Amino acid sequence: MAQQIMLCWVIFMINSAILIGNGINRAKNNDAWGKMIEKLSNNCGCDAFDDKCHSNFSLEFERIYFSAVNAGKIKSKYDVKKVFASLIPVLELQRLVTSLPIENHITTNYDYYLEKSILSDYSRKTTVPLTSEKKHSLFRKATIGGRYVWHIYGEQQNPASICLGYEHYCSYLVAMHSYLTKPNENISKTPYIRYFMENETTEVSTWMTLFFTHDIYIVGLSLSFTEMDIWWLLNYRAQFFIDNPKYKKPNIYYYFPAINDSDLHDQLVVLNAMSVDLHPMTIHEQDWSKYYRDILLDIERVIYN
Repeated sequence: MAQQIMLCWVIFMINSAILIGNGINRAKNNDAWGKMIEKLSNNCGCDAFDDKCHSNFSLEFERIYFSAVNAGKIKSKYDVKKVFASLIPVLELQRLVTSLPIENHITTNYDYYLEKSILSDYSRKTTVPLTSEKKHSLFRKATIGGRYVWHIYGEQQNPASICLGYEHYCSYLVAMHSYLTKPNENISKTPYIRYFMENETTEVSTWMTLFFTHDIYIVGLSLSFTEMDIWWLLNYRAQFFIDNPKYKKPNIYYYFPAINDSDLHDQLVVLNAMSVDLHPMTIHEQDWSKYYRDILLDIERVIYN
């Protein structure tokens, strides 16, 4: 029986991944992405965030940067990213996340609290670099206690890698497209993802591969169309499985607050067309901690069923 339980654990660990977004910050102090940008603006000596302005958050970062440079407060984008790195809050739900029978943890967050929930004395400063990448994060992965944590938007200890601003998003998207669609001439003339699907023993070298091989649970991510990189990947993935029906397509589960379904209408319509499994979840009395706990319990239920 013990061996059967261990076998089931290994199977689940291999076939599932979770994508954690910044929304989980609400469980602590309702300090989600908009508040972070507002603090960044204030700390860089710029005008306060204008909630009547409908430019996307990528361009809002550029506004802060250019305004701070023009005011003589900041000299470079790196300086702005250092300020942003200092604002990253402490989170409390990571231990529940990493206790799920899931091996791969993909996160848009820059902190190391997922790592610390696995290894309490984890210190990024004493470890070797997660990747040779300076700016992008196709391969930025920490390996701890049999778990993998993929920092797809950069990490706190390396401010230059933090994905903020229109230019950074666009260059990241170019790198993603190039890696998935162009062949590695040293290995094969076949595009990377097709080669990977045809050679199952190939090591997973980038977080993008997981979207083609694993069930993905998306939590705490509003999926604003600003996040063009993730939308491009979802689009490319949907087209890939249409063009290659011989491959089994894993599931993607998107969890979102039921009260926000009207705000997310456009995203939900597109996700539904992409055959993403939509999971609206009720928030009781604005208790975001319970909301995320309910999501994690539901993920556990789906995995074991």
